[in-house]
Amino acid sequence: MKVLCVCERGNSRSVCMTWLLKDHYGVEALACGITAITADTWRLLYSWADKVILMHAPLRRHIPGGDPELKMVVCDVGADVYWEPPHADLTDQCRSFIESRLGLARGRFLGGKAPCGRTS
Repeated sequence: MKVLCVCERGNSRSVCMTWLLKDHYGVEALACGITAITADTWRLLYSWADKVILMHAPLRRHIPGGDPELKMVVCDVGADVYWEPPHADLTDQCRSFIESRLGLARGRFLGGKAPCGRTS
């Protein structure tokens, strides 16, 4: 699964979610800030992703072209008040979302990197 994590500027909320997905759940993931990229870049990233996680529901209004392939899910951690990573509350909210909404369990990638060339 390829997951695009989206927050406003791409510096904290989406980065936390991406870090957990990659390093703790073995998922290929990227972070971006929807207000920090062009519409062309958004289309490229959207087409790459199997799933798009919005880190705050109001960010939908910034999405160029909406969600025609119905890839988006919302992990609403609220506005960006998480200035210094890692933020324990944000990490807990992201982990809970990953396990309950994406149905993933922490696995063999815990504390390490997924091997290059893996197929999952």
